Amino acid sequence: MYLQHWLFIDHIPASEHVMGSCYLIDSASPMHALVFNIPQQEHQRIQVAKEIEKLVDLLHEVEIPYNVMINRGSHGLRCIVVPRTSTKDRDLSPIFDMACVEIGGQFPIKSENEFCKLTHDLAFKILKSNGVDDEKFNSLVEKFKTGHA
Repeated sequence: MYLQHWLFIDHIPASEHVMGSCYLIDSASPMHALVFNIPQQEHQRIQVAKEIEKLVDLLHEVEIPYNVMINRGSHGLRCIVVPRTSTKDRDLSPIFDMACVEIGGQFPIKSENEFCKLTHDLAFKILKSNGVDDEKFNSLVEKFKTGHA
């Protein structure tokens, strides 16, 4: 939620169970993502934090950049980890830089002109083009499940 407004990410459901408290985000998302359900109980939260740490360590090991967001929405408290492509060797969007995007909906637009041209569909297209491809994501999920990098 941003101020009094619900965000897309607040309502997007999880789909396939990966392991522990980790699920894949629903295919309605423009980018592949993993979502961790964060429980109320402190001792269970510690276990979820360890699962998130394991994923983040793996992302660093295989050199996949990512964005992270913790939110409270209609599905409770969740941590969403979104692997993405590196902006290092890419032609960057003239509208916004993926490395600066808050997955929840904060897009630092580079100019007023680009802001006026931005649509929901164009934002989704840019997000999708910055996500990891199916093969890389599936490989990442498998490595995370099995504990192998």
